[in-house]
Amino acid sequence: MSKTQDRQSGTCVFSINGAVATSPPAGQVLEAINFVRKPEKPMLRDPKGLTVALATLMAASAPVNQVPDELISALIRSSERVSACARGFFSSSDGKFNQPDQGKDDPITCAAAPTYSDERGKHEILERGEIAAGLPTLAISATWGSGRFVSTVYLPIVTPGQPPISAQ
Repeated sequence: MSKTQDRQSGTCVFSINGAVATSPPAGQVLEAINFVRKPEKPMLRDPKGLTVALATLMAASAPVNQVPDELISALIRSSERVSACARGFFSSSDGKFNQPDQGKDDPITCAAAPTYSDERGKHEILERGEIAAGLPTLAISATWGSGRFVSTVYLPIVTPGQPPISAQ
């Protein structure tokens, strides 16, 4: 799942498996989804592939028809840290890992979303204005479009190994 917040229009668009009204080409989005779902976890060994996949998934929930160069460039500049973050998260069994330090002006964030075990815990997380996840979930965000957009990709710990998605 991904979401993009448009700070200018005050809207938020969600994409589930890449499906939204405006998006990069469907084949490109499916390729990105299937890249992060592969059971052999190539995203942990291929920083460039992970960068392209994340940019594509982020663009899927943004009001664009192709993956913006600015978004790809921002992720490339942070690719070493984002790759280390993904490796740490997906190499653990519970999503707990030492998060790499983020630079002061880095537009990319990478963190584990808070998990809940019961309805009360879920309510407390939501009250703080955070995403509540029932499973350990990695959240990777990028601020782009001169600060207009904030896009986030959510990758539950069970993402690698899920069956591939095909066009209907």
